[in-house]
Amino acid sequence: MTLSLEPTEDHENRVCPFCDYRRQVDDDAATWRCPKCGKAYEAFAQPTTSPPKRPSTLHKKASLPAGKVLATVFGLFMLVLLLKPAEQIQVYEGQKIHGESIIMLSTTRCGYCKAARRYFKAENIAYTDLDVERTEEGARLYRKVNARGVPVFIIGDRVMFGFNQRALQAVVDGKG
Repeated sequence: MTLSLEPTEDHENRVCPFCDYRRQVDDDAATWRCPKCGKAYEAFAQPTTSPPKRPSTLHKKASLPAGKVLATVFGLFMLVLLLKPAEQIQVYEGQKIHGESIIMLSTTRCGYCKAARRYFKAENIAYTDLDVERTEEGARLYRKVNARGVPVFIIGDRVMFGFNQRALQAVVDGKG
């Protein structure tokens, strides 16, 4: 026997597909529910026709309109440009050490780098501050000297790793 999903006017002759109860005229249960077992007739009824097949999306690539893809890529590119900080190369005027300028490789969040900046300012020493995270030149020099931390000081052909005020003072005084 095939049950239809369409509602029928003849509810008293309906047979429950679960308990085989034949519905009576005086049954109080809702017309869509079996009075004996309480299950819904249509919930498990088989349709008389098979449902239409849905196309398989398992192996298909999702396709987006080219305009949306280009707009998204362009928007992300502009966001990166707007959020990218300006080059962090800062040149500070002051006296040069034995005619040579000092290059400090640093980062903005490094405490020792901040202490070195204060020292150079207090002693009126000229230096160039290159942020290794935000400048190409700073990153290139950082790799070139094979550094493992900051600050790094390049004075002529000498390289000093880490901030040591006494060592820097010795270089300034010509003793180091």
